[in-house]
Amino acid sequence: VAMAVLHQFSPGFFWGLLAFLALCTLVIGALLRQLVRLNVAGTALSRELNTAFIESLNSLRSIRALAGERVVGDSYADQIGRYTRQLLRAEALKAAIRSFPAVLLLLCAAWLTRPGATLGGTEAGLFAVTVIVIRVFSSLGQMIAAGMLLLTDLRAFHDIGAIIDLPADETPSPIPSAHHV
Repeated sequence: VAMAVLHQFSPGFFWGLLAFLALCTLVIGALLRQLVRLNVAGTALSRELNTAFIESLNSLRSIRALAGERVVGDSYADQIGRYTRQLLRAEALKAAIRSFPAVLLLLCAAWLTRPGATLGGTEAGLFAVTVIVIRVFSSLGQMIAAGMLLLTDLRAFHDIGAIIDLPADETPSPIPSAHHV
């Protein structure tokens, strides 16, 4: 509804907002794909790290007998360093995803209000357009929050499926089938 009202107030702002949203969708989509890849790699690194730790504990007597504490410790420190860098990359990417639309919006606003630029229309019209755009962004913010929650839930489902050896494309049915009854 807000987009239709915006089109009535200012078709130029409407098309500009659509272009802005399309660009944000493309960039955030690409960043989310990269974030998913980083999360998968982070999960693999975490499993590798935990396996190395448990194996080292299980082989503690052998490691001490061979005076390999330094080698095992250095290897574990290297693995922790890689895992920490992976987590840092993921957090930086999450921050970029959250802040990209705001930064792009500020750049667009700076370009529109540069010296010598004319926006056309009245101050009341500009105020109305601003209020409508704020309403659109608040709705989009709620949609993005819900989408991120959905992605978190899907990842949790994938992790649980991996734990119980359930194929990722097979979803459990809440209704038992006839041959299970």
